Amino acid sequence: MNINNWELLQNGGFFKSNGRPGIARVIVGAPISTKGMTEENLVDLRTQVHEFIKTELDKYYGTKD
Repeated sequence: MNINNWELLQNGGFFKSNGRPGIARVIVGAPISTKGMTEENLVDLRTQVHEFIKTELDKYYGTKD
């Protein structure tokens, strides 16, 4: 997941805006196994992904509490 993409890219639409030089900060987590999952597990998988993203963003930026 890219942490600071918004700092490096300008608004203006896909392929219509210019970026600026800088270091993109990325967090790469451990793979989430989908072995044995079916479409019935889609909501659970989505929840796992959202929780990972939220946890990492909270670590990086802090929580709003």
